[in-house]
Amino acid sequence: MRMQTVDGDDRSDDDKPDKVTRPVAHIRKKMQTYSTKDLRDSCWVGLYAIFHAYLFWVALCVILATGANHILRWWVRRYTYFLAPGHMNWRIAFGVFETVGKSWIWTAFICEVARSCFWLGRDATRADTFELYRRTLLGEVRESIEQGQLYAGSKKVARGQFDRKYWDLGLQLVIYFTLDIIPFCIAIVGFLSGKRLGAIMLDVSVFVLPATCLHILVFFSAWTLTDMYIKMTTFLKIWQSYDAGDGSESEDGELSSDQDESDVDMDAHAPISENLEASDEHGLAEDRNLCIYICRGCILIEVFAPHLLWFTAVVGGLALRRWEAVFAGLFCALLICCYSAGLISSGMSWAVMPFQSPRLHALQKWGEELASLSFDGQFRARALPAVNLVIVTNLFAFAGMWKGMAATMLVVVFIVCRQAMFWIERPLGWLFGITEGVALHIGVALLSLCTQTVGQFQDFFLLIVLGFARIFGMRRRIADGDSVRNASMIWLCTVQVVVLSIVILNVKKGGATKNFSVFCNEANPNCTFTEIEYKKPSLSRLSHCSLRFPSGQEESLTLPDFGLMSALAYERSESVEQGLKTYFPDWHITEQHFTRSMAKGESQESEYDWTTFYEFTNFANTTSVFAVRGTQYLIDVLQDVDLWLPAATIQLFEKIGPTFSEGVIDAIAELTTTGQRENEKRAFGVLLDRVSREMRRSPGRAFYITGHSLGGGVAKLVAAKIAQMLPNVSLPAIVFAAPGLEATSYVVYGERLAPGLETKAITVRPQTDVVSRVDKQKGGTVPVSCNGTALSCHSIFNTLCSIYDDCGSMRPNEKFLYYPGCNNAAI
Repeated sequence: MRMQTVDGDDRSDDDKPDKVTRPVAHIRKKMQTYSTKDLRDSCWVGLYAIFHAYLFWVALCVILATGANHILRWWVRRYTYFLAPGHMNWRIAFGVFETVGKSWIWTAFICEVARSCFWLGRDATRADTFELYRRTLLGEVRESIEQGQLYAGSKKVARGQFDRKYWDLGLQLVIYFTLDIIPFCIAIVGFLSGKRLGAIMLDVSVFVLPATCLHILVFFSAWTLTDMYIKMTTFLKIWQSYDAGDGSESEDGELSSDQDESDVDMDAHAPISENLEASDEHGLAEDRNLCIYICRGCILIEVFAPHLLWFTAVVGGLALRRWEAVFAGLFCALLICCYSAGLISSGMSWAVMPFQSPRLHALQKWGEELASLSFDGQFRARALPAVNLVIVTNLFAFAGMWKGMAATMLVVVFIVCRQAMFWIERPLGWLFGITEGVALHIGVALLSLCTQTVGQFQDFFLLIVLGFARIFGMRRRIADGDSVRNASMIWLCTVQVVVLSIVILNVKKGGATKNFSVFCNEANPNCTFTEIEYKKPSLSRLSHCSLRFPSGQEESLTLPDFGLMSALAYERSESVEQGLKTYFPDWHITEQHFTRSMAKGESQESEYDWTTFYEFTNFANTTSVFAVRGTQYLIDVLQDVDLWLPAATIQLFEKIGPTFSEGVIDAIAELTTTGQRENEKRAFGVLLDRVSREMRRSPGRAFYITGHSLGGGVAKLVAAKIAQMLPNVSLPAIVFAAPGLEATSYVVYGERLAPGLETKAITVRPQTDVVSRVDKQKGGTVPVSCNGTALSCHSIFNTLCSIYDDCGSMRPNEKFLYYPGCNNAAI
């Protein structure tokens, strides 16, 4: 008797043993016929796929955070040693170009690694897990590279060969052993040892994340070497075939008179599929895809984005009377219009290449199809660097740096002309493209040797290796993962533009501080003060109005008292004494430390000593408050970015993906420090030493630490370390608009210290403030209303005005408090 299954296949009853009456036979039959289809239906394989995909998602976060950190460190080092405050000269300009070029080469490398991470993450979710990874290491992806499809020819692989089969099985053992078995054993040992869940997650993450990143690098290297091998062997095959007389080349190297370019058979030498953009998965009809209708508007954005850059430069230059910016904008507009109208190409149409041999045409086809030297490939490679340089040109223009602006404009002109000459260069475009790439990378590497005094040899060899790989292996035509690569490139380019903007503005301003004061001459008619009345705490519904901090005297300290001390840290030296006499007549300065200038010629220590602070002590010697200055130098913003960039990257990934556990966050922070942890500690080492020394010397005195923005973040870092060093004493941190510490404490110290702030830190977070939302806060958080923009709400003075508006002066013994910072506040 035969029966038909739901799938339509006919099977006899004897071929389908009953699971209940004949379980042994059923299990034996199932084991003998188990296949990838059964793997696809298995829930256990699905769980493993989710776990592996999560690993590669976290690894992508590590890759991008590490890439951004390197770019930041290069610019900090460039500024420290060569961009001394003053005018722009040619040596500085060459140094800037070296760092721009190096950052771009590094960005291209990181983006390709990020795409490889995406490939492996998707590869881990297939039924034949890590198929692409294994095939790459076994040298079976030639057809995939040639056709531009990741899994092309995967079913043609000869898996019956003894050596190939067991090598494949061995690779799978290594993969599963490092990504699954060892982490599972670590978790079991930690559980049996009685560790808490967070510590177990940290132990597992510290092992499995480096292992995952190592697998990504191994896969990327193997794929790149295979790609390079295919390019070189195909090139030699084309070259040698014409030497052997297979081509139709005449003795003088020209095409035969009875033959033109169309008669040359290049496909015999470059067997590459024409449908390189085809995916290995078929989608639905295009008229049913909503993204197609929505993304048609992106075409307009791509067309008008370059025009928006020059228009912004012209309008901004006219508004600010920066004629350099107007000139740069008009120049960019002229260049874009000439290129779009084809005037550059038509102007060079007279330059026809005299060499038109079949060999050169075959090599041109080789370059366009295997080395991404086609028109579209070249455009994709040059578009974003050109936009980056246009932005840099505008930055130089607004800063009034003519030499830097002229140099970047020349480079932009060169890039545009090179793209416009593509059709003229044929059939020697492949040679010009390779020569351009080699010259660029070697030039940047040589500039590293000539313009650096620290790490120049390391950077030189790094650039040579990355340049060789990029020119001959990395510029492939695989369309899969382009969205991941482009998104990674946008993120890293944004980091570079922000950092470069800070550096250029700081060079323009000569490293000067924000020379301002909230105090003014009362004889000046523009000098106005705001009268702030006292309000009883019982009349306010806000809890922070009743916050009091013991000072060892009759009158306790309040939240705005710490805000005033944080504000005084921004004042000029002479204004600080005036502020103490006005608001704290019973207090005096016992210690003050100023950040060293970033002038050229100072020791390496000055690169990291960026913290300015005051120690205020009352005359009764019962209380001391350390007030840490926030961002004062423009270059201080780089310290903000340096310390909190990994946390910002983690938060970005958590916004668009799953939330990371504490152990995973700590592991990411550990991997992204890039060996700079001691340098980051040095940024506030003097402050930490002073606080610990004073607290040991005067155990009976009450100590507090406060600060705003960067100063508040550093204050919490010091308080967290003190909680570990001196567990029997307390150092409360009362900070304003300061970033969090969940990931940053691990970035700086290499251990989780943020829990020490659970009961010892209060962060005042103004509404719409962005800085205080970077990294996760530990301890108490006091929300404060603010009706201004994100920038205005970040101001310590506006924050104080909001607190005074809610709570009054909070000083019962004074009828009024004259505070000059609230002129525009609604009190």
